[in-house]
Amino acid sequence: MEEKELKISNELYEGNSTCFNNLIEINNFDPKGKETLLNLSGFIEANPFNMLVLALTIRKRRKYWDKARYRCPKYEKTDRYLQYMGFYETCGIQNREVKRGGRRAGKYICISEINFTPQGSIKL
Repeated sequence: MEEKELKISNELYEGNSTCFNNLIEINNFDPKGKETLLNLSGFIEANPFNMLVLALTIRKRRKYWDKARYRCPKYEKTDRYLQYMGFYETCGIQNREVKRGGRRAGKYICISEINFTPQGSIKL
């Protein structure tokens, strides 16, 4: 089967504008029956908000792609951080080994699903 590539990249400290450009490109991406290569090799910076929005957008769109594989960032530090934070899992990339370790490095909590039932009402 033929493959169509979706490149996700950014520059260090570019801010939210690159993230939103990537979101537009992901939403407009239509492989039309071809396998998808999600190419993250040019993805350098991963701040938590952009990473979460990007991962959820990829996860939402993946259901429309027949088959998808990925290429991880070429910078090992970025790849390890994405693994640690749960980026790949949130994207729906199931075959990615997760390396989280016992100690939390940094001030961020990994992306996690939280289920709760509110009790009572909230008054401001």
